[in-house]
Amino acid sequence: MIRDIEPLAHAVAQLDSADPAERLTAVHAIAALTEEHVGEGREAVLDHLRAYLRRPPGPTSDQPARDAAARYLNGP
Repeated sequence: MIRDIEPLAHAVAQLDSADPAERLTAVHAIAALTEEHVGEGREAVLDHLRAYLRRPPGPTSDQPARDAAARYLNGP
């Protein structure tokens, strides 16, 4: 279970930002949150990164954020 939903909700909202740097920050914030959670809570946080990668790219460059999310999910 996710203990404090507020940081995750904020980071997920940032994934919809028009600013590519803000989206990249959101990916890193979500990745950091996975380190704080175990079990089902960790999987729930990771689901947001997976969902982000499944979305079609936005009107501005998503590639840096998508690359960071993929690296986190797939390892170095």
